[in-house]
Amino acid sequence: MPSANLLRVGNDVVDLTHVRTRDKSSDERFLARVFTDSERAGIGRAPDPDLDVWCRWAAKEAAIKVVSKLLGSPPTFAHSLFETEWVSESESAEHTGVVSYGDRLISIQLEARPGSLVHSIAWSTHDEGGRPKLFTHVGSVDDRGMPWGADTAELERRLTDRELTSVHSRASAAVRVGAKSMLADVLTVDENDIEIVCAPGAIGRRPPFVFLNGKPAGADVSLTHDGSWIAWALWARTGE
Repeated sequence: MPSANLLRVGNDVVDLTHVRTRDKSSDERFLARVFTDSERAGIGRAPDPDLDVWCRWAAKEAAIKVVSKLLGSPPTFAHSLFETEWVSESESAEHTGVVSYGDRLISIQLEARPGSLVHSIAWSTHDEGGRPKLFTHVGSVDDRGMPWGADTAELERRLTDRELTSVHSRASAAVRVGAKSMLADVLTVDENDIEIVCAPGAIGRRPPFVFLNGKPAGADVSLTHDGSWIAWALWARTGE
């Protein structure tokens, strides 16, 4: 697998139009299972408690993906072990903050679109300090005319056999094609030379890694989809 000293990224998208996202701020059993006492207090103070629930959820999900790569395997799957703290927040714009997991701190940037979606981006500490240059996208799986807007069969033709082992829906194929297209642009290589291959394990618990011409690349990627939304985040060592 790729070098352990690369910057690691995670991301998560939540479709706020789905019925499961409604009224969660009043579901005490859910809150107690997922959030710490401090987080629940923050949710109670938020102008839109339901939106804050899903902002914190998405932040945790993105951070779990980063920590999985840092540790080499997914950690114990308990959301309450990850605690969010906002540094700045806006009801309908960007949030920034950190997610703590033990003594690890994961940086978070999050976009909230009330009634539409929440998209979070997470990254590990950057060796050079400061905020790293990340490349991200969030949009509809049905963006016709975009590389990921084709039907399932066409999308799967653009993926290798190793990549296809992780594909379980049109959305999971689309997000891989979209991320590969962006990686090719960022790395200035042919898309066919890039693979996004997941580690062994259960679906949804397999961190993806980037390979260039069959070898680990100086890049990292995170993939996510929910409802009609797909999103990815990536970092690449470009020599800039």
